Amino acid sequence: MLYIIYPDVDIWNYMFDGFNIDKPVTAVPLNRNCNKIQLLFRKMFQTLRSDIHLLFGKDICKGLQSLTDKDSLLICDYTDLCLIKTISANINPSVRKSIWLWNLVRDYKDFEKRQFVIEQCGFKIYTFDQVDAQKYNLNWLSQFLKCPKIDTNASISSDFYFLGFEKNRRHIIENLRKQLKQYNLDFRIIHNSREMISYSENMNNISKTRCLVEIVQDGQAGLTLRALEAMFLNKKLLTNNRRIKEFDFYNSNNIFIYGVDDLAHMDEFMSTPFQTMPEDVCYKYTIDCWVNNFFSPVI
Repeated sequence: MLYIIYPDVDIWNYMFDGFNIDKPVTAVPLNRNCNKIQLLFRKMFQTLRSDIHLLFGKDICKGLQSLTDKDSLLICDYTDLCLIKTISANINPSVRKSIWLWNLVRDYKDFEKRQFVIEQCGFKIYTFDQVDAQKYNLNWLSQFLKCPKIDTNASISSDFYFLGFEKNRRHIIENLRKQLKQYNLDFRIIHNSREMISYSENMNNISKTRCLVEIVQDGQAGLTLRALEAMFLNKKLLTNNRRIKEFDFYNSNNIFIYGVDDLAHMDEFMSTPFQTMPEDVCYKYTIDCWVNNFFSPVI
């Protein structure tokens, strides 16, 4: 069995709501069924190891302590040392343990300290970003997506759609606004959590656009969800990720690389029909394919 602990937020809940594989998977959100005292202890003890019952709800405690040497544990996007140490000290030492990072490493000195402890606790660290994998000697495993469903009969109301936090990308976004002013733009910059929308609402917006806009952060090579949403949903993609050419789904008819491709050819790009990717290529980026990497090998 694979036991997954993930952040209790909308996008992760969507991703882990069922799997289409023939192996047993249990996915639980970290904060669900956790009382206020447990949440307080989790905030207080950032580096020290604590008692497992002080950090987790009873369901997670029971699930972790039931794991055997035939099972695997995956923690998604957490590097909290208190959490890592506590889990490591309270589960069967033969359980295969992994962490997958969905964000770039920004503070190397802090991460280096965490990395040493996490690996000492027996966890294998994966990242979505190829550059971070090379820099910090991590394992690379690409971004994934649970194949979304949209209203294919929805009326198109925008040519380009962007949704995301600013993250020091305002200058690129504003330049795009000016350079694409002849098109119908739907750009939504999120400044705080109150402005966030649900993933289902985001899917509704995607169904009404012709082209998704992906703006990666400086130094990022890993894919965002936008690139995969575009491929799965037959939408055009405008991205500033120059390394997207390295992926097997890259097709110049479908993907326009901002800063590389000539903006004078944008009309031609937008009018060219989308070329659907083969099923075997799409499958490689599904959550069902991704999750298979974390099971313990059969001996």
